[in-house]
Amino acid sequence: GPIGDARVRQALNLAINREEMVRTLFRGKGKPAAVFPASSISIGYPRELKPYPFDPQRAKKLLAEAGFPNGFEVTCVSLPEGHSANFYPSIATAAEHLKKINIKINVQQLELAAWLDKNNKLDYDMLIGNRGFRGDPIDVLMPHYHKTGNDNSIGYADPQVEKWLEASLVEPDRVKRRDLYLQVQKKVLEDVPWIFLWA
Repeated sequence: GPIGDARVRQALNLAINREEMVRTLFRGKGKPAAVFPASSISIGYPRELKPYPFDPQRAKKLLAEAGFPNGFEVTCVSLPEGHSANFYPSIATAAEHLKKINIKINVQQLELAAWLDKNNKLDYDMLIGNRGFRGDPIDVLMPHYHKTGNDNSIGYADPQVEKWLEASLVEPDRVKRRDLYLQVQKKVLEDVPWIFLWA
């Protein structure tokens, strides 16, 4: 569907006001995210990579270029309102922002077992989730961005990203490994397989 086009995913990114989300949902106790949070990536965290700016006009332009000038409608599966993961308030707030560019997100609130079942079967248009701390960047990047990754539920596959990840697995030099991690994250920020909201 429409989310298969990177321009659409970039538009979604541009239409979400992360600053407002952090301010209203978490009373300022957090920060907008561009990629995996710094706490998850000890080395190779790309501090120069900033979240997509809030720019609804540019988002509308990208949607039009992708062939969706009137927007579209999708369903997002979430844990229920009140769950400690904060999935529901996050996606509900993002959905309000996306309405302004004519994208309607129908949020389907599910109990954990049903949400996990949908996640495991890839039975959704969109899914909201979270990720916590890992010991080394490879423990976050490999599962999410390699085609064989066990947390790559969206099926992201890019041959160059896979080469960088595979090289980082055997690179003993910390600086060279960090540079490989940086390259992965820069490419992934362009491709937008995930939309990062907040940390």
